[in-house]
Amino acid sequence: MQEFLEGYRHPLKLIVADLDGCLTGYEEGPVDAVGLAELRLWNDRAAEDSNVPPLVLISGRPMGYVEAFARIIGAPHPCIFENGCGMYRSDGGLGHEYAFHPVLIADTEADGAVVILNEYFEEHLIKSKGCGRIIGKKYAISLTPCPGGTVEELMAAVEKAPAELLDKFYITRSISVVDITPAGINKGSGFDWLIDVLRDDYGFDFYPDNVLGIGDSWGDLPFLEKCGVSTAPANAAAEIRERVDYVSVSNEVHAVLDIIAGAVVHNKRLAELETDMTNEKTGA
Repeated sequence: MQEFLEGYRHPLKLIVADLDGCLTGYEEGPVDAVGLAELRLWNDRAAEDSNVPPLVLISGRPMGYVEAFARIIGAPHPCIFENGCGMYRSDGGLGHEYAFHPVLIADTEADGAVVILNEYFEEHLIKSKGCGRIIGKKYAISLTPCPGGTVEELMAAVEKAPAELLDKFYITRSISVVDITPAGINKGSGFDWLIDVLRDDYGFDFYPDNVLGIGDSWGDLPFLEKCGVSTAPANAAAEIRERVDYVSVSNEVHAVLDIIAGAVVHNKRLAELETDMTNEKTGA
C-alpha cells in the first residue's frame, strides 16, 4: 500500500468500509471480536489524532445490524445501511437515529413498488424454489440462493422478473446475496449522500479524494469508484481485486486493520512534508 500512496498527495480523512467480507466473514462462524476491538481503538484514537482517519460503514445490511456494528467499533460519524437506502446517525437520538435517502422520501410510490416486487419474489423464488430473503429491510430486497444453487443462478432468476417490475429497481450482487434497491439507489448514491451530510451537517471539509474505501464484492464498486483510494481484503472477489488500487495480504477485519495502519503512515508522511516545506519557506 505504501508504494501506491507514495505519490498520492491528498490526506486521508475518512475510511468507508463494507461490513460482510470486510469486518466479518460470510455467515461462517463467530465474528472476530478481538479484531473489532482493535478497530474500536483506532476510532478512539481518531478523535485525538488527525493522522488517524475514522472508519464508518456502508453496508447492505438492515438498519439495526449496521447500528450494532457501528456502536461496537465506535464509528463516530453516520453509517449507510440497505445499500444506500438509509443512514444511521447516532446523534439523532432514540427513535430518530435512522433516516432514509431523500430520493426515497420524495418518491411516494417507492414503498408500493417494493411491496409488489417482494410479493413476486415470494411467489416465484421463495415459496416455489426455496430461496431465502434477509428480513428487516424497508426499501432494499436481499435474496439468498435456493438450496444447492449459486448467487449467479439467483441473479439470472431475478432478472427474469417482468420488466414492468424491474424497471423501477437497481440489481447487484455480493458474494452471498442478490441485492435489489429502488432505481437510483446503490452504495454509490449512498456514499454521495454521506459526504454531503458530513459537509453540510457536521461541517467537515473533506471530499472524495480524502476518502479511502474498502470493499469486497460487486455491490461495492459504485462507492469504491468514487473514493480517492480504493482497497480490498485478500478474500475479495477476483474482479474487485483487479479494479481497486490496493489489495491487502490479509482477510476481513485484519485487512481493514492493515489498511488503516497504511493510511496513518501516509498521513504522517504528508504532515512531515508539509512541515518541512513550511520550515523552508520561513527559514526555520
